[in-house]
Amino acid sequence: MHTKPLGFQIAQATVETQTPLRIEGLEAFHLQGHYDVKLKFPGKRYRQNNNPFDLYLQQQAEGEVWRLAVPQPIEAGAAQAWKTYLLFDPLGRAS
Repeated sequence: MHTKPLGFQIAQATVETQTPLRIEGLEAFHLQGHYDVKLKFPGKRYRQNNNPFDLYLQQQAEGEVWRLAVPQPIEAGAAQAWKTYLLFDPLGRAS
């Protein structure tokens, strides 16, 4: 079975709040805002406007590499733990 890829477009992303913080000792930003998305299926098109987003971006020490940071569940009294995922590395290094 061969499935055609979906047409997918994110547009009108607007950052409404940008809060600086530190994640695991590195500079980071908590970004909140809204975006529009368009989906194209065979014979159908959908558009959803004003979808919220709430994400954390962590900048690595050299300043060129960015990671998505996801807060992890913690026990009462424990420090916040994070899981990070490579988003962009202009030199193509592995995460």
